[in-house]
Amino acid sequence: MPREIRSGRRAAERVLELPLDGEEQRLLGEFLEFGCPGGELDGFMMLDGFLTALVLVPGPQMPASWHASVFGGRNGAELLERLAVAEERGMLALLVRHWRSVRRREFASGEWALPEGWEWSCRRAARWASGFLVGMRRTEAEWAGRLSRAQVDELLVAVERIAAFPQSGSVAAQAQLVAQTDAERELMDDELVAAVQGVWQALWGRGR
Repeated sequence: MPREIRSGRRAAERVLELPLDGEEQRLLGEFLEFGCPGGELDGFMMLDGFLTALVLVPGPQMPASWHASVFGGRNGAELLERLAVAEERGMLALLVRHWRSVRRREFASGEWALPEGWEWSCRRAARWASGFLVGMRRTEAEWAGRLSRAQVDELLVAVERIAAFPQSGSVAAQAQLVAQTDAERELMDDELVAAVQGVWQALWGRGR
């Protein structure tokens, strides 16, 4: 193989390992929110929560198996059309890069935290929690052999509560968002981190 081709491939592989910057997160989030009707993930924070759940559960989670949750589509043909648009706009490459970033996280290290976002913390946490619940529902077949539904429900009590936090643009919701203190917002993040680590420990605590 010519040296130039090998060099080009290595450069492309290095790009795929780069985490998304803030602007790339924004672009991918807007594409999910406005360009994927029927998809289950309304923005970047939901995507991150969703992918985190996929990483935590036993068994491989190949991207092709969850593309429909991300991009929507009423049938296989429409999903393929959505994928073609996503690839053309560079969104598929951003998704692959973020998937790789999530897979590299050290959930058991005690150092893991929610990703930084451009949204204020309480809404960011609520959207992330919603995405995580979508991912846990989607992977039930994988974790059901290790945990009962009652065990999972107990582990996800805080996640369910945070996901129910108002996320709309209504006046009442905005007032509740503004009323949150910094300490309350940080507590929401801390509770999500604890829940994720609790799921990880329950699934893998006896050896991964």
